[in-house]
Amino acid sequence: MIRFKCWIVQLTFLVIVAFICASPVVATDYIGSFVWAKMEGGCRTADGGHGTYNVYRNISLDRCKSKCDDKKGFPSCTAVEYNPTKRSCEVHQKPISKSTGRSSAGTICYKLTYVD
Repeated sequence: MIRFKCWIVQLTFLVIVAFICASPVVATDYIGSFVWAKMEGGCRTADGGHGTYNVYRNISLDRCKSKCDDKKGFPSCTAVEYNPTKRSCEVHQKPISKSTGRSSAGTICYKLTYVD
């Protein structure tokens, strides 16, 4: 399933809202009404920072993603970053808006995106 990643942007101080859509992202799994959007490279905040996250080592991708499910139908994180070579997982709490791009280690950022 392919979904478009969109953002709602307030253009002025008035209530003028626009939708900005990027290229399609591949939907890989669901948690309630959220979908994992796969982005190559490490997860980054809007200002390019690493954000706030917890690290888990020697863990599978599925187990990494499960750290984000609060068992009540709502995610408890904004994204997970997974490095398959090191089998390491970062569970992010701050909003993630982009990734670093292709990584030699194969690191992937999976951002939770709301689907209606």
